[in-house]
Amino acid sequence: MNNRSFRLLARSPDYPARLPTAWWSASAPLSLSAGSDDPAHAAARAGVITSIGYGGFVCGPPLIGALADRTEPTTWPPRPGGQTAR
Repeated sequence: MNNRSFRLLARSPDYPARLPTAWWSASAPLSLSAGSDDPAHAAARAGVITSIGYGGFVCGPPLIGALADRTEPTTWPPRPGGQTAR
């Protein structure tokens, strides 16, 4: 990791990312293994799991963008004079 990347990570608080990461780490394997519990309903469960996955691809980026807009992100690299993105 180069020095610029390290400085960016050192300034970024990671506490808001810990809860969703822990939730995903615990729930993803459980939900995927639940799809294979009953062979009689495996096709329907695979469809539900696939729909949830595609929903994450469709809804995830707009939610991240909305969160970024509400938290007033700055540009990287910083602009001269300390100006922010807005």
